[in-house]
Amino acid sequence: MKNNFITKIIGATLAFAMMIGGAVGINAAKQANEVDATDVGVSFTTGSNTVAIKVNYNSAGAPGSNNGIRMGTSSNAGSATFSIPAGTTKFGFYAVGWKDKATTASVSATVGTIATASASLTSNSAATGSINANATVAITETEANAKKEFTISNVTSESTITLTTSGSNKRLIAWDAWYETSGSGGG
Repeated sequence: MKNNFITKIIGATLAFAMMIGGAVGINAAKQANEVDATDVGVSFTTGSNTVAIKVNYNSAGAPGSNNGIRMGTSSNAGSATFSIPAGTTKFGFYAVGWKDKATTASVSATVGTIATASASLTSNSAATGSINANATVAITETEANAKKEFTISNVTSESTITLTTSGSNKRLIAWDAWYETSGSGGG
């Protein structure tokens, strides 16, 4: 995507700065619980039972070059949010479910109407064990299975998208949130 190389350098710099004790320099106002999606600049904000991680998706880019989240525990659902601007017509993210578990990701919006507000996630063998904050997880999955896309209408002002899990499995890994506005072709 446009400026992908520069964006990845900035994302890596921010991640390193946060690892050594907080955001410095480039975006000092960024909260410690915000995770930059490296390809489009949309940030996940971690909620309950959710931690920031690094994802090496299909071995593309430098290891751990995609900022993401591990959401939920074996017994508790997690949550995360990100914002989309007025005029957004599509949004999404990449995600996989926990190993050997059927997982459903659900989304809601503070402004706008989502056509279909849930998506089934493919279980992934890398999504297992204790994946703690700042861990790097190598995910191998087809784009057709990992990319989750949602159509939204009536986004008349900035909207907060909330991502949660539903059903008996409460865990997932998500990365690279994105959006499209009418006529933009990308967020």
